[in-house]
Amino acid sequence: MIPAIPDVGVRTRRRIAWRLLPFVFLLYLVAYLDRANVSFAALKMNLDLGFSDRIYGLGVAMFFLGYVLFEVPGAIIVERWSARKWTARIMISWGLITILSGLVHSPRQFYAARFFLGMAEASFFPGMIVYLTHWIRLSERGRAVAILYAAIPSSAIIGAPLAGWLLGIGWRGMAGWRWHFGDCHAFLSDGLAERSDVARHG
Repeated sequence: MIPAIPDVGVRTRRRIAWRLLPFVFLLYLVAYLDRANVSFAALKMNLDLGFSDRIYGLGVAMFFLGYVLFEVPGAIIVERWSARKWTARIMISWGLITILSGLVHSPRQFYAARFFLGMAEASFFPGMIVYLTHWIRLSERGRAVAILYAAIPSSAIIGAPLAGWLLGIGWRGMAGWRWHFGDCHAFLSDGLAERSDVARHG
């Protein structure tokens, strides 16, 4: 017996949702882990490097300067080129710059790392929204975006205890805040980038 077309459509949409939404959720989870890690690292970093509140505040602002300048161009690239390939590019460059952020020693290096990190991440959120519009119907898109936003509180639940653990350790003569910038984020983002590169969405 040939299944009714509406049943086929429902099953197809469910399959797309189960394949796509957990992946998007994990990507956004990493995004917010990354945004919060500088505030956790500052608890030890500012003391170790002699950064004043002004230096730290300007470094945080440099991230958003890079973000604002490149958000719209990146979103256009996502729409006109490939969401899958552009997301992979974002995650790889984003992970590498985050690792380099853990190697800074001067205010100028800190400013540069934050600016380029903002550039790397800039088109991520609009790219995710564009990505969802390609695969999720308008009537179901609100639920999909809600799942995306659920990553924000989830990142706090995961990120705070992880940061507390990393800040309290020191491996190979490096302070815990330096490892905090690199280890967890690089592992997650590079793994997710690989998953994005082999996915056939977008």
